[in-house]
Amino acid sequence: MDRQVEIRPAAPQDLDAWMELVDQVRWSFPSLDTEEGLAHCRRMIYQGILNKNAFCAWYRGKLAGVVLFSTGRNMLRFLAVAPGYRRRGIATQLLNAMLACLDPERDVVAAVLPAGDGDGEQPGLYESLGFYRKRTLCTLGYPVWQLVRKKQYGVPGSRRRGCFPA
Repeated sequence: MDRQVEIRPAAPQDLDAWMELVDQVRWSFPSLDTEEGLAHCRRMIYQGILNKNAFCAWYRGKLAGVVLFSTGRNMLRFLAVAPGYRRRGIATQLLNAMLACLDPERDVVAAVLPAGDGDGEQPGLYESLGFYRKRTLCTLGYPVWQLVRKKQYGVPGSRRRGCFPA
């Protein structure tokens, strides 16, 4: 785990940097292969930021990773780490920050692309945090793993209303 990484709540002024990161990884997200898909993603991210459902990972002043989630649905919506910052524990730190904001009395769900040729998510990352693969779905013609983290597994810390600083 890289200690030079700072995890903090996303702010509206982070949106352009977030979208630059999305552009670096969009090839691994089937829904981001069109301008319409990118525009939808931008709106979704902006709304998540306003709802305080997003964290950014900063490394020496550069955006290295992002996570977007839904507290209402208790789910991961988007996770990405820039290619040059992978394998430093950034995704784990982002997911732990997200889990601390979710309801420990409900299952946490996620849908991720399976790891294949290096484009998809690594299953070990999710397994190390208590997720298991419930089933494989087909979305936009691509296989997607539906992952679940059972409520009895617990959540690091506890759900805190306002887990984001004011």
